[in-house]
Amino acid sequence: MDIKELVDEFNPDNAIGGNINLVSTFIIIKIKEILRKNQLDLTPEEFAILIRLWAENGIPQSKLIEKTLKDKTNVSKLIERLTKKSLIKRKTVETDQRNYIVYLTDKGTDLKYIVLPDIMQLMEAMSKNISTTDIETTIRTLKCIYKNLNEI
Repeated sequence: MDIKELVDEFNPDNAIGGNINLVSTFIIIKIKEILRKNQLDLTPEEFAILIRLWAENGIPQSKLIEKTLKDKTNVSKLIERLTKKSLIKRKTVETDQRNYIVYLTDKGTDLKYIVLPDIMQLMEAMSKNISTTDIETTIRTLKCIYKNLNEI
């Protein structure tokens, strides 16, 4: 089959990238609903920073950049906003005054117990009628896709 035939037969409904984007966009919409329901003045991007800190409190700003795939300027702005909301604090690394270690405040830690139950319900609802094996395969496949994209 030549390239013209491949292009002519392309179906966006069966494209993995399109489906990942569709699901990702819908998850963000649902997260916004959860944040609004809990009357939290947070964006999904700010929430992504908090999730990382809930998993590993006290990490370098550079690691947040790596884990969230956001650029340095964007992460700096998110950290500044979360600091103003008293959800996180940052401390300068003694050996590198340009880098920070980011920590949750008590308020930021407490927020975990307010919002994560709803997020966990969302994940459970998303996984309804999907076997544990299929979920594990999907996660493994997505991690492989991520790794492959990193190598391009």
